[in-house]
Amino acid sequence: MSEIRKHYFLFEYCIIAEERTKRPSDFVDEAESLAKHSPVSCSFCGGAEEDTPLATAVYKNGKIFADTPEKRILNWDFRCFPNIYPVLSPVPDPLENQEIDLHSEPGYGFHEVIIESPLHGRRLEDFSDLEITGLMNVYRTRTCNYMTQGRILYVLPIHKFWESRRSFNGSLSQSAYCPSILSSSTRKGNESY
Repeated sequence: MSEIRKHYFLFEYCIIAEERTKRPSDFVDEAESLAKHSPVSCSFCGGAEEDTPLATAVYKNGKIFADTPEKRILNWDFRCFPNIYPVLSPVPDPLENQEIDLHSEPGYGFHEVIIESPLHGRRLEDFSDLEITGLMNVYRTRTCNYMTQGRILYVLPIHKFWESRRSFNGSLSQSAYCPSILSSSTRKGNESY
């Protein structure tokens, strides 16, 4: 269960998300990880759509689709789905053993993964101008989508080229959409994100 806490003296917030420690890839040794995240077995590459949660938005040839339990969208350009270890939840549990006060609240919000290429190992700097424009459109439309969900005031985007030991070999982003502006230390310290 996550929570959003306000600094006692400053107008800054941070996210406390203990569930994030349950990510299994954090405890995998390097040899096992290299085999698991090869192009053949990568869960995030094109052709492995069944290995991820249902996509809430799939960008293909300039149009936006969504997966259904009956059909996954294939041959996509960009793919967005909920993080399975989210820092925020659209239906947060009430805070246990503590009253909600001015300094903490349930971790309401959304946490999404954006796969930026169906090709294994593709880096952002390899993208064409058209692909970069497409990716910026993804960020814009995803932000607009979540801003209409109510109470969402802040977007925390994080982009990295993820090495195979972390999760997979490729370019992806994660975005957290939340009701509070996070502190600069939260924005800088995204390694635990």
